[in-house]
Amino acid sequence: MRKVTALFLVGLILLLVACNGGNNGSVANSGGSGNREESKDEIEVDKNLFSVAITIPGSFFGSGDLEEIKAEAELEEGIKEVRINSDGSLTYIMSRAAHKKMIAEMKEALEETIREMINSGDYPSIIDIKANKSYTEFLMVVDQENYENSFDELSVLILGMGSMLYQIFNGADAETANVAMYLEDAYTGEVFDTIILPDDWN
Repeated sequence: MRKVTALFLVGLILLLVACNGGNNGSVANSGGSGNREESKDEIEVDKNLFSVAITIPGSFFGSGDLEEIKAEAELEEGIKEVRINSDGSLTYIMSRAAHKKMIAEMKEALEETIREMINSGDYPSIIDIKANKSYTEFLMVVDQENYENSFDELSVLILGMGSMLYQIFNGADAETANVAMYLEDAYTGEVFDTIILPDDWN
């Protein structure tokens, strides 16, 4: 699953672009395929009793060779089938166990990102970061003066994108999924800014 998860993460920036451009994807959680219209930039997660199907738009793969991507993915444990669709999108059909593992890996990637932001020294104004279980809310404890006079606000964008991707591949509707980022001054305990993503990406 490592290669497949990495492939999904390639779509991170494209997901952000899609949200900003107004072509938000949507997610279907059902036992059947449904007949609703789908935009070309849509990510669809379809869960049934025995498997999970994830359809990723062709734009997420750039100029990559779809046949090669399909062949490599089908070698991964837990991937039952990969379909190349007529619109250029790829549908990954995997066991529920494989999907669960993928989500766990994405969760661990978010946790590792949080640890690095706190401990690496790359974001010197950040003192602590706390997230709720669903990664829809983050409390970032920072040195406010240093934060506002640095590029550490990039951390909000990184965590926000990671959270949105995690939510969508876990079955959230991309049209309504959001992340709340609360910025707290470490010295006063005051929440001095609240950022709601993706609304505040614009």
